[in-house]
Amino acid sequence: ETLILGEGTYPTTRPVYMTNNVTIVGRGWDRTTVSKTGSRGVFIMAAEDAHLTGCTVTGGKASDYYNITGSGVRITGRGGKLSWCRMTGNLHGAYYTDGLGVGMESVNAWVTHCMIDNNVSSSTVDNGGGVNMKNGILENCLIVNNTARHGAGVYVAAHDPAGPVGHRKHTFQPFGLHADSLRIRS
Repeated sequence: ETLILGEGTYPTTRPVYMTNNVTIVGRGWDRTTVSKTGSRGVFIMAAEDAHLTGCTVTGGKASDYYNITGSGVRITGRGGKLSWCRMTGNLHGAYYTDGLGVGMESVNAWVTHCMIDNNVSSSTVDNGGGVNMKNGILENCLIVNNTARHGAGVYVAAHDPAGPVGHRKHTFQPFGLHADSLRIRS
C-alpha cells in the first residue's frame, strides 16, 4: 500500500505508526514536511517493508521517562527503510533520549540518502543527537549540527550480534561518532 503526500506541511499531534508494509512518499524533503507538536516521536516504523521517503520530519520530542529512541523516526521491531528524508529540529524530551533524529533498533533498519541535522539535546545523558544505531545499515547520509552528550552525530550502541551494523560514505561533523561496538562493511 502506498500513501502519496503532496507538497505542504502535515501537522500531527500523535506519532505515525508504520506497523505494516506501507510506503509513504513525499514530494521531496524541501517540499513535504511532517511536523509533530506535543510530546512523543513523529514516526515509529516496525515492519520490514515499511518505507518513508521524500519528507522532512521535524518537531519530534520523545517523552517517556527512560531510554526512548528516535524523537524523529524510530525503527524498531521488524524494521523499516528511511530514504531521501531530512530529520531536523527534533528534541530531547525525556530523561534519557537516544537518537534524536533517528533511532535504529531493528536488525532490518535501513537509512539511506538522508540529511540528519539540527537535532538538539539539552540533557547531559543523551546518546546520538543525529542517530542512535543499535542495529541496521546507515549509508550515504549527511549528518551535521546535532548535539548530544555522546556521539553528537552518530552513537553506535551495543547491537544484536546476529544483525548487521554498518555505516559507509557519510559526512560527520567533527567529534560526531561514538562507538561501543562497530563493524564496518563496504
